[in-house]
Amino acid sequence: MRYGLWMHGLGKSPESAAGKLADAGFTTVVCSKSQVGLVRSKGMDAFVSSGSFRGPDFTGDEYLAQDCFGRPQHWFYSTCPTRDDVRAYNLDQIRKLAKEPGLSGILLDGARFASPASSPLNKEETDPSPEKLHLTGMESFFTCFCPSCCRKMKEMGYEAEKIRPAVQALARLLGCGDGKKATKKEVLEGLPRIQEWLDFRRRSSVEHLLNFVRTVKETNPDLAAGAYLFTPSLSDLVGQHYPDLAGRLDLVCPMIYRDYLDPDGPACLNVETAVMARQIDGSGQFTKEERDALMKAVTGLDTSSYKTWQDLFRDGYQPSVVKDETQRAALRLGSKRASTGLVPIIQIDDPKLDTSVKAAFSGGADAVNFFVYYDDWMDRWTDFFKSCRQA
Repeated sequence: MRYGLWMHGLGKSPESAAGKLADAGFTTVVCSKSQVGLVRSKGMDAFVSSGSFRGPDFTGDEYLAQDCFGRPQHWFYSTCPTRDDVRAYNLDQIRKLAKEPGLSGILLDGARFASPASSPLNKEETDPSPEKLHLTGMESFFTCFCPSCCRKMKEMGYEAEKIRPAVQALARLLGCGDGKKATKKEVLEGLPRIQEWLDFRRRSSVEHLLNFVRTVKETNPDLAAGAYLFTPSLSDLVGQHYPDLAGRLDLVCPMIYRDYLDPDGPACLNVETAVMARQIDGSGQFTKEERDALMKAVTGLDTSSYKTWQDLFRDGYQPSVVKDETQRAALRLGSKRASTGLVPIIQIDDPKLDTSVKAAFSGGADAVNFFVYYDDWMDRWTDFFKSCRQA
């Protein structure tokens, strides 16, 4: 496995794209199964990616995650993350992928619970102008309390019916409840149970990620097993805990999207934190200073320079956050860092791409992955990529 520059996808003209990438010094492409041979013929390594909690037979409402009020929630095209039949299907798909000739590794995506910005967005509501800006709702975050998850909580030693009221209070405080009100005091009193809820999500997500690694290695020990993870400031909110995965995953790929201008942007720093800030502001129980302190406590990110949540979404974070998040990932991998490759993935249309790439490498990245290929972007930045190869 080689490090350096990675690309996700080959665009509309794979042959041309693969040639451009090879000429520019790229070492690896995350591609489709049908493109593995093409990538290898250009002298690059080929990875494929797979989703986690979805499948053609899992479309009924009974497969949806349920929030703390029992309401089914759509999120990231996914089912409840603990359904045994969905997990078994995913691992069977991984087993088949691992038998594909020519592969260097597999990356798992979506092995998590819903994030603050994971609810589907009405595609008619994507105008980012101040008076029309809509972001995704936060309701799907307060999952999952479906029968499968409640059974799993019990197996793990948690009491779902004691956790549920605490999560309900948090949802109500943030305007995602059932019409009833909640106060900061109620939420503070329920913090130990909220932490249990987050711990349950962590243990469940890590369980599937480790089963993914085991499946890959049992099928083909020579393959690298990696995963796209939420960037460290957001990862614990969705159940992806870097220390639990250190030395177990061959690769961790933090999604460090700092400045994403589509309001439908789960995993994107500015979208996720803007959604949280909007809900905190909407509660009417926090001053701006209190909101910024809360955001800092939850994510480690400083939002004090943004006057409104709209500013946070539109302005995004500076490239320095890419270095900070990469360093945080390395620190969380701890003593197992040497056996776990660190390959952050950043947005291809980052307006300060060169600065962000340099920030990732200065933060300790082994490689930088770009999402997602298109020709105009590649033509614009080819000279910069060649300079990276020479550095």
